[in-house]
Amino acid sequence: GWTPSRIQAEAEAIGPSTALFCRMVLEHKHHPEQGFRACLGAIGEVRELADKMRRALANGDDPATVLSRRDPETMTFRLYAEELIEAKRPHFRNAKHAAQWPSTLKQYAYPSIGDKRIGTITLADIEGILRPIWATKTETAARLRSRIEAVIDYAYVAEGIDRRNPAAFKGNLEHRGFGKRRKISPIVHHPAAPYAMVPAIMSELRQLNTTTALCLRFIILTWVRSSEGRGARWEEIDHQLGLWSIPAERMKAYKSHDVPLSDEASEIIASMRKRTSGTGLVFPGASGGVLSDVGLNKVLHHIPTVARLDAEIKFRPAVRTGRQPKAATVHGMRSSARSWAAAQTEFAPFVAELALAHVNKDKVEAAYQRDRVIEKRRALLQAWGEYCAQPTIVQIDQVRTA
Repeated sequence: GWTPSRIQAEAEAIGPSTALFCRMVLEHKHHPEQGFRACLGAIGEVRELADKMRRALANGDDPATVLSRRDPETMTFRLYAEELIEAKRPHFRNAKHAAQWPSTLKQYAYPSIGDKRIGTITLADIEGILRPIWATKTETAARLRSRIEAVIDYAYVAEGIDRRNPAAFKGNLEHRGFGKRRKISPIVHHPAAPYAMVPAIMSELRQLNTTTALCLRFIILTWVRSSEGRGARWEEIDHQLGLWSIPAERMKAYKSHDVPLSDEASEIIASMRKRTSGTGLVFPGASGGVLSDVGLNKVLHHIPTVARLDAEIKFRPAVRTGRQPKAATVHGMRSSARSWAAAQTEFAPFVAELALAHVNKDKVEAAYQRDRVIEKRRALLQAWGEYCAQPTIVQIDQVRTA
């Protein structure tokens, strides 16, 4: 009869790789009896596998690829999705982004197509998933569609299927009554304070000496996004050059960004060095972690100038919604700064766009900007810092009539 020693002997006769495979299965430390049954029931398959590997080697192919080939009969949309998510995991921006992929697929896609073979998923299946939420949860639906399309593309390549992806939008769903996302749910820009109010806002922030207030001032002065400012680290700061170099993995476009520090921004850095160890985060929270964006916005809306703007906008009929309207946001300060540069300075528009770390879609023009005109951006941010330091407090009435 078949015994572990006989199975191992058969495997040795087939070849050393097969012998190693069988030995690993037989010596399964948790369930050795399962390993025995697996080898006992699959000795014929092992021989067949060995033959396939020999043929692959004879054809000049890597015999290891034989082991990784999937059986299309057992692969489902869910299994392909799990494979793709694992392949993409090192490239996700953060844990939240990594969690969104399986979460949306589990909630919306798996109930109807999770256990389906990839070749049996139809346009009707995709429409059934997307149509109920396309108009009401447009952003979620658009991202879900993109993820489903990516999984099906991944599976089609694996199985050698050459046909239109039923989740594709262009030339497919767009002709089935699925309106473009931007038409159904137009982009809503972050509320921005009028740039004429920024000196008053900065003046009131200077009266606060908390880490959150200092971080908010730093963000306003450097034109960066909230997450980039809150996540600033000491090793990114070059004190001698007056330069803050943000690595690509912390940037929205995954491209490193150098920020020249104005005089006031450098003063904030010096102040934070006195109250921290000089390692890790420049603006640590109370528990040592990253400050929250909510915390920064709370500070912004508690200062008198922004509170008055909020009170004014609340009574405008056009903005009466289900939630309390805001006149300004931390992210909107980037827009305030950009408007100031366009209206009050002679700096070229592309200099301001580079300062905002916006990606130039014109590849030819971008090629001429490879030096990132760092000194021009330094002059721009220094001029902005000096504007923010103006003592004049502009009244709301003046802004309204401007």
